[in-house]
Amino acid sequence: MQGQERLKLFVSYSHKDEACCKELGKYLRQLQDAGLIEPWTDGQILAGDNWDDEIRNNLRQADIILLLISIDFLLSEYIKQELAVARERHAKGEAVIVPVVLRTCRWKWEHYALGQYQALPKDGKPIYRTNDQHAIEEALDQVVEGIEKTANQILRNRNGGNPKRSQGEVAELVNGNKDFIAAQAASTSTPAGTPLVKPDNTSTSPLAAGTSS
Repeated sequence: MQGQERLKLFVSYSHKDEACCKELGKYLRQLQDAGLIEPWTDGQILAGDNWDDEIRNNLRQADIILLLISIDFLLSEYIKQELAVARERHAKGEAVIVPVVLRTCRWKWEHYALGQYQALPKDGKPIYRTNDQHAIEEALDQVVEGIEKTANQILRNRNGGNPKRSQGEVAELVNGNKDFIAAQAASTSTPAGTPLVKPDNTSTSPLAAGTSS
């Protein structure tokens, strides 16, 4: 689907959930290969770039802001700053916040102000609540399906109810890459201009190269 708009996806998560993020990244690659989303990760920052500017600019340009929730996510001071920007943009209708629950934690507590957003997977059940690999894969697939629906709704809204890419078209493109996908599966607000505090090793981390922050 050359020439079609890709929605920018920004992912916020804790370093301690890096393995979970990499696994999710393989599933998100389906939507990336289909031309629906373009994930961004701070791992894409080049030597010599201003890391603060790059993170802040990409967060403020994102169409979808993915929050990978766990206890480590909730306790990260750096992520709290990202959340302030994300909430501000969501409230203005500039971006859509999508919580993805990785591990069991009390993320719906009122002081976290996250319970108002529709979470993935279905019913906000944690992806890694079990060691059952089939259940984990099902939950990851539900996340991809939910992001696909959100992305297509954004495109509909931008184009007066006529999406540039229907879910059927996305499915067709994804199915066309099924061999590649199978191989991959096998292996409060912060004012503009206010710098984010540089994270330590326990704050946010990029997804695997080629996926998403």
